[in-house]
Amino acid sequence: MTGGIAQTVRLDGEEVTFTKANLTALNALIAEYETACARASGKTSRGRARCARWG
Repeated sequence: MTGGIAQTVRLDGEEVTFTKANLTALNALIAEYETACARASGKTSRGRARCARWG
C-alpha cells in the first residue's frame, strides 16, 4: 500500500514511520473491505453487467 519515500519521526521516545500511500491500491482495498462488510451484513446490491455477450 505504500509508495517509495519513507519518513521517520522520533518524539519523546516514540518512533513513527510515514510513507506515501499508493492511492490506487488503497482505494481498491477499501472497496474490497466495503464489499466484504456489505456481504457479511446482508446488504448485497445487484450490479450491472460489465459487458453484454451476444452469441
